[in-house]
Amino acid sequence: KILNFGHTFAHALERAFNYRYLKHGEAVGYGIRFAAELSKRLELLPPDDVELLNGVVHRLGFLPAINGIDEESVLGSFKFDKKAAGGAVQWVLLNGIGRPVIISGADIPHTALKETFKKIISE
Repeated sequence: KILNFGHTFAHALERAFNYRYLKHGEAVGYGIRFAAELSKRLELLPPDDVELLNGVVHRLGFLPAINGIDEESVLGSFKFDKKAAGGAVQWVLLNGIGRPVIISGADIPHTALKETFKKIISE
């Protein structure tokens, strides 16, 4: 399961774009950034580690702009994620670099997802 780090948001993005705009690796790049930022918002990951991960993603290549994508089309796609269990998405987040943790979406406030989404698409 931990190998799915970054894939929950990535799959939602791919679905929202009808699997046409982003390559899978680009979507996973955004997914890594989303998971890192969400981990920070949940006080699992320190800001310096988020910056480190963002730097790694950026060094791997350019990510196409995703501003303008409908928030609800992405957030609503989480329910289709193959990792959902009992109706809740299972997020692979970080409790430090190299320390993955699986957290049920039922334990994550919707506002945290929305705020993280807005931050990621604005950068």
